[in-house]
Amino acid sequence: MTDAGSSFIPGNEKRLATFFAGAPDAVIVINEQQEILDWNPKAEHIFGFTAQEVKGLHLSDTIIPLQYREAHVRGMQHFLATGIGPVLNKTVEITALRKSGEEFYVNLSISNVKMDGEWIFIAFVSDISERKRMEERLIRKEAELLQSKLIEEQKDAFISIASHELKTPLTTIKAYTQLALSHQEGCSDSLKSFLLKIDQYTGKLTHLLNELLDVSRIHTGNLHLANSKLDLKIFLEEVVASIQFITPKHQIIIEKNEHATVNIDILRMEQVITNLISNAAKYSPGRDKIIFRTGIIDGFVKVSCTDHGIGINDENLTKVFNRYYRVESSATEFGGLGIGLYISMEIIIQHGGEMWVESEPGKGSTFFFTLPLV
Repeated sequence: MTDAGSSFIPGNEKRLATFFAGAPDAVIVINEQQEILDWNPKAEHIFGFTAQEVKGLHLSDTIIPLQYREAHVRGMQHFLATGIGPVLNKTVEITALRKSGEEFYVNLSISNVKMDGEWIFIAFVSDISERKRMEERLIRKEAELLQSKLIEEQKDAFISIASHELKTPLTTIKAYTQLALSHQEGCSDSLKSFLLKIDQYTGKLTHLLNELLDVSRIHTGNLHLANSKLDLKIFLEEVVASIQFITPKHQIIIEKNEHATVNIDILRMEQVITNLISNAAKYSPGRDKIIFRTGIIDGFVKVSCTDHGIGINDENLTKVFNRYYRVESSATEFGGLGIGLYISMEIIIQHGGEMWVESEPGKGSTFFFTLPLV
């Protein structure tokens, strides 16, 4: 090993030391024997070695990770034999070692100059470990999002296929049940009761399958509307009147209802209102009033549906419109798949409106939606 620094650009050491001290990157100078001749303060900061600790040591014994040391030695030998160095005068990303043994990413650029018949190599090194960590986090996040998207697509495909396959036998079961009910003479009361239960629960299951198919249609952009122009006031009164018959435990009241001409898909809008009433009844047991109001504002009609039930806390106010989301505290007590509000909101959005909720736990909730006037 030579005396470190003895062959390093005699007479220029002071000037270069000043340059190295102010350089924005770590600067490392080695000779042909790979001995470290100089090491600026930035290098001390990045690698953890002082200049005095490393001067005279081989570069391979300090900051080059074990897996690169043999390649480094071969590269030096190749350059000294041929004058060709693949990494010279280029910037490369590679890992280096700190004094602590930590391996981290750096940008490395190496220049060479011949002084007094000997090659001198000057390496400029910058720590990019934080940038690499951010890149890795972004890559992981993108991979997670991609995986989540693929899972969602697979789930939607399965739901769509399963729903279609189940719908046919369910329709058949319901048809035969209704046929049996139409020929119930001579049947015992218990058998009639069984048939009515089969018909009732077949209808519920068919409704759930239709909701799942709607989710699939929304996700694939195939939820198409067949709009027609009508007066929402009359439409709301008719829908509420028909739903009141199947919601005997709650009184559905229209407190205020203004004339408003809108362009809507009648079946889909009936689905929205039915869902709001169903939820209001479900989540307000023992409190029998569900109140609708409509009003005109800035070219839109605003519709509200108010219950006096268990309410929703602030944390869940926006989440209730998410697909398959159900509030944990009520998930076991109240049935459902958690997709009714998701479907309703998508229907309203496709009509050019908005949907939101205001609520106070223990006092009830009000769901709002708007529709553009025509």
